[in-house]
Amino acid sequence: MLRVAPIENRSWGAGRRTMAEIRFDNETVPAVLGDSLLEHAERTRAAYKQVATSCDGIGTCGECVVSVVAGAESLNPPTLEEDAIAGLEDEVHGGLYRLACQAKVIDDKRDIEVATFQRSLKILTATASREELPLAPRVRREGDRVVIGETTIETTGGGLYGLAVDVGTTSVVADLVDLACGETRHTVAFENPQRFGGSNVVNRIAYDRDHRGLLQRVLVAHMNAALDEMPCRGDEIYEVVVAGNPTMRDLLFGLDVQPLGLSPFLSVTETEYRSGEQDSTALDCRAGRLGLAVNPAARVYGLPLVACHVGADAAAGLLVSQMWKSDEPVLFMDIGTNTEILLGNRHRILAASSPAGPAFEGAGVSFGMPGMTGAIDSVRFDHETLRWTTIGDANPRGICGSGLVDLLGELARTGRINKMGRFVDGTHELAVAPEHGIAFSERDIAEIAQAKGSNFAAQMILMKLFGIGPGDIGKLYLAGGFAEYLDVAQASRIGLVAPVDDERVVKLGNASLQGARNLLCSEALRTELEEYTPRIEHVRLELDPDFFDLFVGGMGFQVDPPEQT
Repeated sequence: MLRVAPIENRSWGAGRRTMAEIRFDNETVPAVLGDSLLEHAERTRAAYKQVATSCDGIGTCGECVVSVVAGAESLNPPTLEEDAIAGLEDEVHGGLYRLACQAKVIDDKRDIEVATFQRSLKILTATASREELPLAPRVRREGDRVVIGETTIETTGGGLYGLAVDVGTTSVVADLVDLACGETRHTVAFENPQRFGGSNVVNRIAYDRDHRGLLQRVLVAHMNAALDEMPCRGDEIYEVVVAGNPTMRDLLFGLDVQPLGLSPFLSVTETEYRSGEQDSTALDCRAGRLGLAVNPAARVYGLPLVACHVGADAAAGLLVSQMWKSDEPVLFMDIGTNTEILLGNRHRILAASSPAGPAFEGAGVSFGMPGMTGAIDSVRFDHETLRWTTIGDANPRGICGSGLVDLLGELARTGRINKMGRFVDGTHELAVAPEHGIAFSERDIAEIAQAKGSNFAAQMILMKLFGIGPGDIGKLYLAGGFAEYLDVAQASRIGLVAPVDDERVVKLGNASLQGARNLLCSEALRTELEEYTPRIEHVRLELDPDFFDLFVGGMGFQVDPPEQT
């Protein structure tokens, strides 16, 4: 990946230095009239690493996308090179997307705030596997030879590493694994930079239709920037294993995702598998074809899909939860922008994808934000006093997913909202942190109600088809970073998850990353997963006659009588 040299090796800039400042996430530099945001980023080591580019700042690669949160009027209008992102708004932070190399300071009257995609997030990494797996990776060392399968790809005495990657709609997490011993040596995490193409998979599919390949290039560029932080050389990484929903997985591999936006919503790999052209929906190619900054001969493996929008992340969850070996019914949920739900046991497994939308990731909610420093992550009413905590104990900047669930749960528990999600005192907004200007409105409640309604309907339909009720579920497995920090009692109170006894709830952590990690360390396990996934029965929720009624019912709230004061 080509980068412009840091400012230590360059002149200060051709423009005039002003009293205004430019803030990149948590670092600030003086503004210089006429200089681009990229040039300003190069004046601080942290921001320099967070803005990806491979065209030496001339605007042809389109990779240095940032969100200008404040002070956009102090920059020049978008250039022709910014046509693909011109006018696009950042739903999470309320900024405007710009290319850092094209956005230049033209006004010194106010400060400018810039958000990059590699900020400090409360990202959940892989947890310990629920079973001991023998270390038997596809990549191995035989003497001084590095072997993949039966093929010698290199003769070297260096390290032997693999990369397990969870490509989520909102965030990307990667574990560097030492394939000689199976230990994780380093973890990196960043916001998915494809967000400028839309906050959900439907929008990104549409964006990729009009700007083919840009989302893939931007993601690879940020992955390569993250690889610069690894405690090894890139050419010592010999395999990458990727999990993610079908759209995220296929975008990374550079595949056409347009079929996923049209009924019957099949990935090109699923179509080829169904027609007998391929043995599996798994993907496997050379890293050099994707442009990843690892060994050019390294292999990149994408986990198999389940069906339609139930993807490789759900297959990873199946693997980690081991529900295919359970005698009792098991419910698995990975709650996110697209919630994957599996229900079954060793005899039968049903699967569905719930388009919950990005509300629980912060988008569409007035003061919603991802789980990063300053996000309100828990809320409690102590009689009339609203108490909250923030990530990092910092001043509150907004409310993340777990805080939103807590807040709704508390409003229902104390009878401050009715079944329709309206405030009973006749107001339309609650001051959550008034001294910081943070509020929660009835419109915000409606956004979250739609997301939870979709999840509720999906769970109820799968249980109906399986012939059980919530009381019959032996285990409820919750996966993903959002679920990890979720108060399950509050989530159950507002109808986000099925009412299952606390002792039956198990949080799996980042099951998508853990599943990728398990397959990185075990080639045999890949074959087992590829052979099993076609047996899963996919359920298209929108075709069920009860879906609409369950969806509308799931948008409501079970509320307690108002608190007596």
